[in-house]
Amino acid sequence: MDILWGLLIGVIVSALIGYAIYRVSSTSKIAETSDISEDWKTTFKALSADALKENSESFLRLAQENLKGFRIEAEGTLEKKRAEVENLIKPIENALKNVSTGIEQVEKARKQAYGELT
Repeated sequence: MDILWGLLIGVIVSALIGYAIYRVSSTSKIAETSDISEDWKTTFKALSADALKENSESFLRLAQENLKGFRIEAEGTLEKKRAEVENLIKPIENALKNVSTGIEQVEKARKQAYGELT
């Protein structure tokens, strides 16, 4: 929105400068016209620079806010995915613990059985 206002102000200022240059050029005082024209050019350049600076700052501020929102959303999504993966791994972890416990019991029973044979 700020960019549109800046462009609108630029168009209005340009129109005023054009009109002023037209009025001044229609007089016979060429030396005065040149001075006035340079003053208007300087004024227009200053106004254009100010409008561009304000629009650039507004654009950067808006871009930073949008990126911050995307980053926060991405962090939330990442945390959700981490929790989902953790929930998928939990049953596998439990099953591996059970298998490990079973192997330990079988190994203990084997040692006892072969220990009695010797």
